[in-house]
Amino acid sequence: MLRSTGTFKVVSLTTFPSKFMTESLSSHSNSSCRGFDFVRIPIQWNNYTETSSPYAINESWLDRVEQVIDWSLKHGLITVINSHHDKWILENNSYTSNDLARFDSIWAQVAFRFKDKSDSLIFEIANEPNIAISKTDQINAHIIPIIRKTNPTRLIIFGSSGTQLSTLKKAVIPTDPYLIASFHTYEPWDFAGEGNGKWGTATEIKKVTDMMADAANWSEKHNIPLLFGEFSARSKCEEISRMKWFYIHVNEAIMCNVAPAVWQDFGWFSIYFHTTNEANKWSRAVTDVIVYTHHLSVDSLEAIAVTESQAQLNWHNRASDYKWIRIERKLSNGSYEDIANLDSNVTSYIDNAVVLNKTYTYRIISELSSGEITHSLPVQIKIKEKTAVNDMKSKDNSLEIHAYFVGENLIIKSDEYQPDFFLQVYNLNGQMIKTEEFFTNEFSVNFSTIYNGTYLVRVMNNNGVNTVKKVVKYQLNITLFCKNN
Repeated sequence: MLRSTGTFKVVSLTTFPSKFMTESLSSHSNSSCRGFDFVRIPIQWNNYTETSSPYAINESWLDRVEQVIDWSLKHGLITVINSHHDKWILENNSYTSNDLARFDSIWAQVAFRFKDKSDSLIFEIANEPNIAISKTDQINAHIIPIIRKTNPTRLIIFGSSGTQLSTLKKAVIPTDPYLIASFHTYEPWDFAGEGNGKWGTATEIKKVTDMMADAANWSEKHNIPLLFGEFSARSKCEEISRMKWFYIHVNEAIMCNVAPAVWQDFGWFSIYFHTTNEANKWSRAVTDVIVYTHHLSVDSLEAIAVTESQAQLNWHNRASDYKWIRIERKLSNGSYEDIANLDSNVTSYIDNAVVLNKTYTYRIISELSSGEITHSLPVQIKIKEKTAVNDMKSKDNSLEIHAYFVGENLIIKSDEYQPDFFLQVYNLNGQMIKTEEFFTNEFSVNFSTIYNGTYLVRVMNNNGVNTVKKVVKYQLNITLFCKNN
């Protein structure tokens, strides 16, 4: 499965200084490459192409483009070049026959210039044409035969209006055996494009799952491979939500056999930064998620506060033959450190070195039997027991109850008969994990699915009178105990 970054723009040398595009940026041999398999090089041709026939492209510009292509190919990267933000035609529904002839000429010159490059060079006709579907159909129909005159078997990427999946499904499919189709997404834009709020509800995840399933169905129907040509979330997005957004999109793409190509622009969507410090060039937390997400990665990782100094991690192993599992932890914006090396069948771990009111991020690294390294989606926890307890105990607390464990059941008794009671169970972060309603003054709550640890139990009658108890569930010779505060 190929993974790409839409990095290394070759745009106007006056607006994007040439010193920023160096061979080291495309080097597979040093750490900057971070495990990507191919690179997509966006190119704007307008400023370097004559406006009258024969529409010659500036030779120095072609030399510069070829230099960057050669760097990329030299280091073993599959390389995509395209027409990017050529608004005179790609954002002009009223483009003229002369405009189309100029675009035809650009691709004829590009195809001829690079016809002897290896098959690892791929041509993408147009990036996000903001024109009618019929217009993109016309452009595709013009350009593919032109490329084929000099490049009969080179892979060509095509898309439709906006490079969206919805418009691709309505497009005329070119008749050609060497095609790849592409679509982009930055949805929901309020989160991914504007950086507002959080992301990752079941409904939001399902939209991604459904989108990828829809894409896979289209690909199978037309027997054309798919490139997830651009996707990204702004660097200002909430950290855990942003990583989850990337993880879900990459994971779903992989599961549907779609090649993901993350967008990086040295601006809103940066995952790479210009710095002399090699270790800080890449946003490692994000690129690790993009590069090491695998359909057999450990998943469903959760962190639960069990005491004031303990966090319990639980997860699901999607493979039965991991060579090893390693837990890593970091504080706030620090670096990950190893805290445990575990057997391959372990699915739970308690971190006994947690400090109150500090934010910890955990992830699980594993090695598959094939030798591939995989990463889980990171999770974050901040234990604020005192805050949670004080907040909970600031309630009325005038309802008299008794709470104790019998086996796996928490028994609740009230000295007063009430027609009904409402019970809520919270972890130490104040997150409600269980709620039930009862119609007697003595009832039991099954804790068999709740992990050992400390919990806050709130009981309230139908008059709004309530109390809160702190209970500790732990196991010792199969006997469960409860401690009330």
